[in-house]
Amino acid sequence: MKLDLILVNCVILLVGITSAFAPPNSVLGFRISATLKGPYVWKETNKRMAVIFGFLVSLFNVLLIFFGNNEKTLWLIELIFFACITITALYLTFYANFLLKKRLQKRSD
Repeated sequence: MKLDLILVNCVILLVGITSAFAPPNSVLGFRISATLKGPYVWKETNKRMAVIFGFLVSLFNVLLIFFGNNEKTLWLIELIFFACITITALYLTFYANFLLKKRLQKRSD
């Protein structure tokens, strides 16, 4: 069970890092309407996602290795991990929309 979660975390890490270097597309990366409106917003949002996911996955893999032996602890680590992923997605959504709004304001000035 613990090894399965570590492998899933590594896949999430790989996708996060790969998306930081991918051009806007319909398959890989943080795809919302704001990131698809321009390459600048896409690139900045996905770079930030790669850094955050890299940190989270590394942190939770260490937690799994040292504290994932107990079922109750494992359940808590999983819960916190998925809460962090959800919070990160919300943060990235606001960040991308902020960048887009800032970019549009610069163009209108």
